[in-house]
Amino acid sequence: MRAQSRIGTITWLGHHFLSAAQLTRALGLKPSDAYSKEALDAKLNYWPDNSDFTSRYMNQGYLFFALSPVAKTQADGTTDLLFTLHEGPTAQVDTITVKSNRKIATADILRMLPLHQGELFSRAKLIQSQRVLTKSGFFDPTKIAVNPQPDPARGLVNVGFVVVEK
Repeated sequence: MRAQSRIGTITWLGHHFLSAAQLTRALGLKPSDAYSKEALDAKLNYWPDNSDFTSRYMNQGYLFFALSPVAKTQADGTTDLLFTLHEGPTAQVDTITVKSNRKIATADILRMLPLHQGELFSRAKLIQSQRVLTKSGFFDPTKIAVNPQPDPARGLVNVGFVVVEK
């Protein structure tokens, strides 16, 4: 039976927003931890408490960032991790629209949302906005759609919500 691989080194390239130490803390893995591609993917892309790597960047406006991870197994059996980041510009929320509402004014719906026009994009606020609409009691919670429309050339994102009133 083959022994579980351990993480050797963790190297970061192309980062400016966070230091290498902050990035490693955000990753939630350190040298000598067990290496698993599945665990690494979860830490990078989705962790239920929003502490994953992608959330850390997207909650600070870095909607257009890209991360390229490379795992390389060494002769001693450890796996070295190399992450190359392209942070890109931050994105601001340009417009927020609501469609299919008939009884409740769009302005009233927009006031309920934690995401606002003109601020830095935040994935957490986008998810919170969807939750607010779901819990409001005004809409069918199974028929709320969220449609972010990024415009990387302008550093903007338009966000559209489609609701079905009860």
